[in-house]
Amino acid sequence: PFQIIIGIILLCVALLIFLSLLLSNIDKSIHFVDFKQIFAQGNHTLPNPLDIVVTWTGKFYPANYIVLSCVLIYIILSSLYGLQQIGIYYFCVKMFRFSRGRTKPQALVILCSLLMFIVVAINIFVYLLMPQYTIYGDQQYSTMNFNGTNTVKPCTQYLDTNDCTMTVMGQILLRFLYKVWIFGAAYFIISWLYLAVFLFGCLYKIIRHRESNIQVYTVEHLLDDDEDEPLINS
Repeated sequence: PFQIIIGIILLCVALLIFLSLLLSNIDKSIHFVDFKQIFAQGNHTLPNPLDIVVTWTGKFYPANYIVLSCVLIYIILSSLYGLQQIGIYYFCVKMFRFSRGRTKPQALVILCSLLMFIVVAINIFVYLLMPQYTIYGDQQYSTMNFNGTNTVKPCTQYLDTNDCTMTVMGQILLRFLYKVWIFGAAYFIISWLYLAVFLFGCLYKIIRHRESNIQVYTVEHLLDDDEDEPLINS
């Protein structure tokens, strides 16, 4: 029962990430001007569920940091799990695979290098998922109405006010993606590719018949026989 509950929770997190990225990309496509300004547009039309959740939890410190940390940990662990299941390929040629007690040192070195690239890519990925929170967090500003009352509104990218302070990460990302717009265009296209791969992977897992534990153990045992002796003796 615990595996089912954990699986449902992780599935909800994955769907939330997928939906947030999809709505963010659709919104950027609707208001597309050029690739230099595509990351400075924010979300004009469509809401971003994950961005709304993280920004709202900012009112209850440190709930926003807990939610953000859980999302980042989920992305990193999912990436590592995918590498562990697929292995390391070089131009469609399988070089290394990960097996308990039999993973080669070269594979671990390459895995560490890939993990560093994953962490670097997360900086842009977080902005794609949560543009509002990445740029301004949960900041708010006050405006004077005609009747003399004040209205508190959240800071957004398309407001002309000096009451909002952009985060350092937001300044670096927006300046970099504006000046070196080719990387911004590449990230935007890759984000669409990520959505397509995610959808294809889900459909593949749903349609594909689940292998029995005996078959999986037999395949692993045959693969282990082809490898060298274990690096770690249990």
